[in-house]
Amino acid sequence: MSTVHARNGGSLRRSLNTGYAVIDFETTGMRDNDAIVEIGVVLLDKDLSVEDTWEALVNPHRLILNTDVHGIEEDDVDRGLTFPALAGYFKHLLHGRTLVAHDATYEKRYLRYEFERWGMDDTVPDTWIDTMQLSSRYLGVKKLKEALDVAKLPALKTLDALSDASATANLLRHLHEEHDASVTGYPTAFFRGRSATEPEHTTTRATAPAAPRRSPSPTLARGRHRRFPISAKSSLSR
Repeated sequence: MSTVHARNGGSLRRSLNTGYAVIDFETTGMRDNDAIVEIGVVLLDKDLSVEDTWEALVNPHRLILNTDVHGIEEDDVDRGLTFPALAGYFKHLLHGRTLVAHDATYEKRYLRYEFERWGMDDTVPDTWIDTMQLSSRYLGVKKLKEALDVAKLPALKTLDALSDASATANLLRHLHEEHDASVTGYPTAFFRGRSATEPEHTTTRATAPAAPRRSPSPTLARGRHRRFPISAKSSLSR
């Protein structure tokens, strides 16, 4: 597991940019007050080269109403960590980076909700790089699956937060290199209460309790960082 170092500094400054954090969430539903159940992060440097990835299941302490969408059941997360337990490390990964998502309005909404829900005094940047908007402009489609197809990039094989974030990172790089989409000049994130130590007992889909459900709790493994096939080099000199 590699270590990603973030810089300390002021709030929402372009000068702090240490790269990009591509984010995807799976949630308990689609309402404004639904909660995050899975986090996926792909960290890119200034050249859009992949630095690290991270994923975690989140115990939302509420019913999961859209298991049919992402496959996460309550038994998968009921022994997992809550958002506050994961937040310090999550904020450490994002700090000083430009935030990226496909349909960023969705990720912004649920991240803000979790901060407010748990009384965290953190500001989520209003402006992210939104690959859905860029795909609409340069590829003529909005959905991630369709954008990957038009761009002739690897299709999504599974619906999970880290796979979606990885696909979004690939799409961002394609849009920049093949269509000159700008990835510079965006604000960077500043978060308080960061921790460079990954929480113990972080769970992922691979380490969540296996069927049969409701069996005695096994020993939980640490969260994992996964690598994805994102090309190693790029240029932002355009």
